[in-house]
Amino acid sequence: MTDSKAIAARFGLKEVPKLKPRYNIAPTQEVPVVFNDAPDTLSFAKWGMPANWSGARHPLFNARAESVDKKSSFRKDFELRRCLMLADSFYEWAHPKKTPYRIFLKNSGVFAFAGIYAVPKEGDEMKDPEEAPARTCCMITTEANNQIARIHNRMPVILDRGTEKDYLKADPGEVKAFLSPYPADEMDMYEVSPKVNSARNDSKDLLEKKTTKGTLLDY
Repeated sequence: MTDSKAIAARFGLKEVPKLKPRYNIAPTQEVPVVFNDAPDTLSFAKWGMPANWSGARHPLFNARAESVDKKSSFRKDFELRRCLMLADSFYEWAHPKKTPYRIFLKNSGVFAFAGIYAVPKEGDEMKDPEEAPARTCCMITTEANNQIARIHNRMPVILDRGTEKDYLKADPGEVKAFLSPYPADEMDMYEVSPKVNSARNDSKDLLEKKTTKGTLLDY
């Protein structure tokens, strides 16, 4: 997901910075996003939204679609601050052995997760703006479709192609209609190396499919 012109055309963006290839983005790291107050620009945010900027110890990485409009940690952001979190695939783990799978859309294209974001309160801005982005984001999840349910009971909300900007600008009472599981027959997945279990690993070979013997193809 590094072709700036293709991403601009896909999401109707006017400004897309040069992107570095990433193969294993994890919570607490910076992710590419489109904010609803800058819908024509690809920006960045730290994945992990604090409950408040004054003392929350544990960042919030996911918000459940069923309650995102009700919980105090998310309600206001869901109403006012929605974003797209862009990707071309994601990882999920099957338990109890924590077996990793790469999950993607069959058209192999870039897509958008439904997200919300937070901005620092006045007086609570980051001390070093070069160290971390001022905004943080959180991914919305929903119940798994039949494909993902084979390994996990939840999945990220993936927005239907062409509805991404509608999600950003929809009235609060209409937004939850966007938060349904993506069609299972339009997705696919395969097992990958357990190296993805460590965020320190971020190389292209992580995308390779494992063989039945547990070794990587072409590796």
